[in-house]
Amino acid sequence: PLKNEEIQTFIQSNGESIQTYYDEHVSEYTTPPKAKLHQIVIQKNLDKLTNPGAKTVKTYQAGERFAIARAKAMEAGADFVQVYSDYDESEDKTSQGITPLLAVEIMADELQAALKDKKAGDIVFAELSDRYVIAKIVEQTDKVVKPLAEVKEGIAVTMLDERRIQSRTDEIVANILAQAGTEGLSSALASSMYANILAEPL
Repeated sequence: PLKNEEIQTFIQSNGESIQTYYDEHVSEYTTPPKAKLHQIVIQKNLDKLTNPGAKTVKTYQAGERFAIARAKAMEAGADFVQVYSDYDESEDKTSQGITPLLAVEIMADELQAALKDKKAGDIVFAELSDRYVIAKIVEQTDKVVKPLAEVKEGIAVTMLDERRIQSRTDEIVANILAQAGTEGLSSALASSMYANILAEPL
């Protein structure tokens, strides 16, 4: 195990390298923005309309059903839960339209665009290839990037470990090559710590 003295000495002497590593791996220290949504789905494909809302009228086109549900959701003082019950056409209603707190970046592009610059409590709309979505933002978190100061020691440990692994690998390879010059490559490999691994069939 690395000693704290080694880590601190490395940090003091390798500030620029640590900064470069941080910049190149900043995504590893970033928590993306997230959102929890209450979604009302309006199906474009009637074959998927297997579990309609209480007031869903199949004779209307999808765009018309979406317009009706959207207007209801936007009415002053509207109860979004009731609007969901009346108009949601999701195939699976187990979650009652509530999503987990998900990274926005994994959502459909249309939803990502709709959520931009919005906040908890806002209602957004999106048209996807197979459905319309009316969504109320239940919860939202901002993107968070851990500052270098918080992860500096961890980066130092990673870099020191990588250097130790590389140093040990170079030592083993040099030893094998030195033995190969006098004993032949097969004998050198057979006497190395990788003999059993190399002997296993692929």
